[in-house]
Amino acid sequence: MTLDPFRPFFSADERSGGEGDLLELLDQALQSGETRLIVGAVANMAKAEGMTAVSRKSGIPRSKLYRMLGEYGDPSLSDLLRLLAAMGVQLRARPAPRREAQA
Repeated sequence: MTLDPFRPFFSADERSGGEGDLLELLDQALQSGETRLIVGAVANMAKAEGMTAVSRKSGIPRSKLYRMLGEYGDPSLSDLLRLLAAMGVQLRARPAPRREAQA
């Protein structure tokens, strides 16, 4: 899957049959370290799940979800973790690939 947070979000049907694609997109975004890509991937997941449902499950008001996942969104870590937990996603740490020293 190509990493593109601006791709139109997945439909609920795609999520139920392609949840791995959404998780792969999030994983790639996290590996990139780019905040905008991470927020875009989480926004795709939330839209696929349904913003109202995610709002209810996370306790984050819908209007705040749209702001924090919008074009200029920069959610706090605590909000991001609440949102991911509401969607059944857990973050895990793993060692980063070693980068060779530049001469």
